[in-house]
Parts: sequence; structure tokens; C-alpha cells
Amino acid sequence: MSETFGWREGLDEDWRRARPFYGIVALATLVGLFIPFTGVKPIDALFFTSVLNGVAAPFLLVVIMLAAANKKVMGRQTIGPVLRVLGWTVTVAMFAALLGLALTSFRS
Repeated sequence: MSETFGWREGLDEDWRRARPFYGIVALATLVGLFIPFTGVKPIDALFFTSVLNGVAAPFLLVVIMLAAANKKVMGRQTIGPVLRVLGWTVTVAMFAALLGLALTSFRS
């Protein structure tokens, strides 16, 4: 959030100079404290968070690979052919893992 909006950030900053950063930290802490009172088990929350990350990861990898190979985005520092092949291989593997998750999850 801080990088996106150009806020001062870091735990080494004085709280008066980095109020939005410390506000986000405080909000996240309060949400974390509130979760046990909702009846959601912490392990279940961690599990479903991991599943959501696994679902989002392949799509994010596509965006990262397209950006990393784009001269308009990266200038002269685009990825080379070896990293391009490895990156797309990992992306395809992540989509295969996501497909495997979907197939095993919806089977009766």
C-alpha cells in the first residue's frame, strides 16, 4: 500500500511521519485479533488463504512474464531466452497444479 500511494513506510520511521503505514499495520493487527471471535479456526483461515494464493498465482505469473519480456515496461532489462523459457514453464506448471486442484476438489 505504501509503495503504491507513495507513503513513508517502515518500522524505523517515526509514527507521525508514517501515519498511513502504521494505520495499515494497526488495522491488520486488529483484524487478526478479531478473527478468533468469528468462529473461524486459525488453521482453516491459513488453509483457505493458501488456496486463494494458489488460485491467483498462475494468473499473476502470466502478468509478470508479459511485463518482464516487454521492452516498454522493462526498457533494456527484459529477461533473456533462458529465463523466458523457465518462467513460462513454471507458469504452465502452476496452471496444471491449479487444474489438478480443481479436478480433485470437485470429484465426488
